[in-house]
Amino acid sequence: MAMATKLSLLLSLLPLALAACVPTIRTPLKQALPSVLGAGEEVTPCWREAWSVALPGSVRAATLADLDRNGAVDLAAIATVDGASSLVFAFNGGRGDLTRTTSLRLNGTPRAIAAGDLNLDGFVDLMVASGPAIAREPSALHVLLGDGAGGFIAGATPLPFEPSALFAVDLDANDVLDAVVLDAEGQRMMTLVGNGRGELEVRQKIGLPGKLSPATVAFGDFDGDRFTHLATLHDRGGAKATLTLHRGDGDDFRPWMRVEVGRDARAIAAGDINRDGAVDLVALADRSVDGGPPSAVLLLGNGASELDFLGVRYFGPSGAAAAHLVDVNGDGFLDVVAPRLSGDMLDVIPGDRRGGLGKIGSSGMPSGTRELLVGDLDRDGRPELIALSGDRPAASILQPAACEAPPPAATP
Repeated sequence: MAMATKLSLLLSLLPLALAACVPTIRTPLKQALPSVLGAGEEVTPCWREAWSVALPGSVRAATLADLDRNGAVDLAAIATVDGASSLVFAFNGGRGDLTRTTSLRLNGTPRAIAAGDLNLDGFVDLMVASGPAIAREPSALHVLLGDGAGGFIAGATPLPFEPSALFAVDLDANDVLDAVVLDAEGQRMMTLVGNGRGELEVRQKIGLPGKLSPATVAFGDFDGDRFTHLATLHDRGGAKATLTLHRGDGDDFRPWMRVEVGRDARAIAAGDINRDGAVDLVALADRSVDGGPPSAVLLLGNGASELDFLGVRYFGPSGAAAAHLVDVNGDGFLDVVAPRLSGDMLDVIPGDRRGGLGKIGSSGMPSGTRELLVGDLDRDGRPELIALSGDRPAASILQPAACEAPPPAATP
């Protein structure tokens, strides 16, 4: 029973004039209703733990990347080992069989990690954002240049604040990775521009419209100019969940336009939902604009310099900790995967294959899950979910499975 309909609203998000305030679009979104045909329902799978990988400590943050060039993604995680934070690795033999190898101790207190080829040598590198280990010690962005065989050469760039999140993006459209760091308070960002040799230069410190978390930040080229732009989701006065677009110019972001998408903001994600080549957005909020049930607001972008979005509100999850856009059912369309803040459940909203979203489904998840990664570990073309806990020294690999039928109702 896909909740796709032709009820949609053109949100004419007008560009921001240089001297004007950021325009807020207050026209209410249209609500997508279930299909009256009752056909074409997309079955949302449940997720079951297929296997687990022991780690030397509980995990704070992690990323997936092919560190040894064997065509399979490996795990690099920040874990607490013997009371101190270390970078731990589990390499993938090609069938999803992650095998833990060694650990690296870094200066400071590592808090966020990202992967990418920073020096254009074809090997995956790592960036780790660290806070101070002792008072008056500077925070830093560590760069670990990989050699494709599990070895690294390390360098560091000082940061002016303690970090909470790290993003690897190409800010200035030169095909060289740059970095964006979110501060621990969620109210400032720092951009660092790469030079293609594995070095990063601090450029801009950016004030944000509200308190953000890693889950309420997304990046994309929304208007087709090749520059990376920023989308944020935060609560304005009265808990109004507000999605704000910030135009990127190569190393800075400036407020561009905004739209209210609900109340009690939770998470945002960017991707091409309807496969038209333009970047779309999905925003999750615990209540709709009028105070109704939880919402998943889909904004379909036109990818043009005169930027417009087609906006539809769907029934969404409550208490989402993050939003991932990934094709979990292999139909070629992106689905929304949203782990809950409770750490024991996740919700999936499938794409309806017509550019919209379908009926939400829920599944259990290993208790205490702090972070959820998505990757095709066994290279079968279908993604696995990797659940990481701040309480449990292990990575749980989840695969889709048929949901168990509820027990039959008792008869008198």
